[in-house]
Amino acid sequence: MIRAGLLALLLLPAIARAEPLPAANDAGEAPVDAGAPAPDAGGTEAAANDAGEAPVGAGAPVPDAGGTEAALGAADATAAEAEADGGSTARGLLPSVGGEVRGFFVGIFPYPSALLPPDPMAEGALDLRLKLGGHLGDHVKYSVQPVLESAFISHELGILPGLGLSLTAGSPQAVDLTWKPVDAPRFQAALRFDRLLVAAELPHLTLTVGRQPISFGTTFFFQPEDLVAPFTPTTIDREYKPGVDALRADVYLGVSGQLTAVVAYAGAWNPEGVIGMLRVGETFDVWDVGLFAARVRGDGVLGADTAGSLGAWAVRSEVTVTFRATGDSPFLRAVVGVDRQFDKVRLAGEAYLQTLGATHPDQYLPFALTPEVQSGELWSLGREYVALSADDELSPIVHLAAFTVTNLADPSFLAGADVAWSVADNADLEGGLYYGLGARPVGLEAKSEFGLYPATAYLEMKSYF
Repeated sequence: MIRAGLLALLLLPAIARAEPLPAANDAGEAPVDAGAPAPDAGGTEAAANDAGEAPVGAGAPVPDAGGTEAALGAADATAAEAEADGGSTARGLLPSVGGEVRGFFVGIFPYPSALLPPDPMAEGALDLRLKLGGHLGDHVKYSVQPVLESAFISHELGILPGLGLSLTAGSPQAVDLTWKPVDAPRFQAALRFDRLLVAAELPHLTLTVGRQPISFGTTFFFQPEDLVAPFTPTTIDREYKPGVDALRADVYLGVSGQLTAVVAYAGAWNPEGVIGMLRVGETFDVWDVGLFAARVRGDGVLGADTAGSLGAWAVRSEVTVTFRATGDSPFLRAVVGVDRQFDKVRLAGEAYLQTLGATHPDQYLPFALTPEVQSGELWSLGREYVALSADDELSPIVHLAAFTVTNLADPSFLAGADVAWSVADNADLEGGLYYGLGARPVGLEAKSEFGLYPATAYLEMKSYF
């Protein structure tokens, strides 16, 4: 029981795909303010978050492992529009119809440890997503995306949360729209609505209500401002950020200013069960600058972000200070990152600091039980980190990516590689692996953060229609 709990708690916040830069989700949505996950290998625009919602204020392009353009920061309003109508131009009650079929396979190969099962583990998933979207008149858009999914599991621990497979991707729902006809220990099937939203476009204002992806931030591996269902750099399935039940208002100020306000359901209709966020941003020459405020589980958060360029280098940063409802000392999260395209190779790096975290390996497991980690607000267990990634366009249809995340205090490393192949105009094949390097745990005591991670390999096939 202890072993299963610790495995799901630690290894699974961390089960990852080797993507050095944020993956813009198929829906084309980028995080509000660009808070996307780790770099996804292949030349994408900064930060379209996995759900297709564009981050408010992010900036330059970022590699997407499949070589897609992922508007991770710049396209905030545009991406949100694309998500609202499913990218369609359908008018009237008849929607445009599209979708995709995705299959995943994940193999986990444990090292000898009391924290892990003795035998290799495998999980597989098959998803069918239908995308319906269109316009009702000139000022109203809608998007409906039901997802039929199934998962097969070789072990008895249930679907491991950190894998990010679709059945585990859901957020708390104000209205339960999920049906599980099969919920057995080793096989699960479900029908859920991942997008169900209506957006009204008025002069200088867009109001969106319903189940939608919400993201904020400008950086890739570490996103202090992305507080609603955030990804970790180790999530395998990051094509769509989970939809949350929320009300969002985007107010367009002048030529390049924008104010975004979000109220998102996070488990209950009370101050601790609702997340509220506000960001105001403006562009100054080649720099996007934003101020951010939020209330999460009773904690207050204040922050700022930038995205711009210095010569050929794209530069991004985020900083937040969280004032804790418990009365404990506030904690700081700060990240600065750069990336640059060299012909067919893109390099990126980030340095990250969080003042709330373990200062010694024997504190990792207790810290993993804190509300900040359990809720996904924090995924890293230490305090000082450096992340590096590279993406190489081997050909117009093949990308090779690699990344490392380093805990500077242990030291320990998470390393991974990913190959993406566009096998046809409407089909992609992607596979990769990652491995944790560092002192392995002794008994139930951690000796390094990334030494906790087992070897993991994955294969993903996507087909669009």
